[in-house]
Amino acid sequence: MLAQGMTDSALHYIAKAQLLQPENIWYRIKGIEIHQQANNIPAMISGWESLIKLKPDVPDYYYELSNAHILANDLESAIDVLNQVEKRYGIVPEISLQKQRLWTALNRPAKAKAELEALSKTIPQEKKYVAMLAELEMKEKNYTAAEKYYNRILEIDPDDEYTHISLANLYKGTNRTDLVLPSLTK
Repeated sequence: MLAQGMTDSALHYIAKAQLLQPENIWYRIKGIEIHQQANNIPAMISGWESLIKLKPDVPDYYYELSNAHILANDLESAIDVLNQVEKRYGIVPEISLQKQRLWTALNRPAKAKAELEALSKTIPQEKKYVAMLAELEMKEKNYTAAEKYYNRILEIDPDDEYTHISLANLYKGTNRTDLVLPSLTK
């Protein structure tokens, strides 16, 4: 029925299948897929929520629920779902970065920075998260904070060329021209 574009009939038959085997996750997933094709986002959300109640240990279901909230343009609920994943499994880079993007879309830069800061503390040897924080501070012209982050990167990797160039740019922008050339020569 779904392949023929008859979503109402497909929903009718998948509902019958679910009544016969309520624990069958594949029927539930197919039902969500049908709702997605019918662009019934509230039903998709409800479907993923019921699937999570049935199988709370499957991280992919949380991601799908979060994505359904994004489709519904309910970014805060999407973040709430991702927070549930972090409570269960700890901080995961992909989740933290997604939350950072969602907070940015909601125009809440402090929350976006907090996500990156938590991520950089969880994985302190990974300089790219600190670099993202530095770039955010540079965009906001908060040069003191940006310099602090660039120095954190140099503690991890003293020879990072990009950071030395970024610092030279920062020094130029803050009229500390005497530090530009030494930073570039490193």
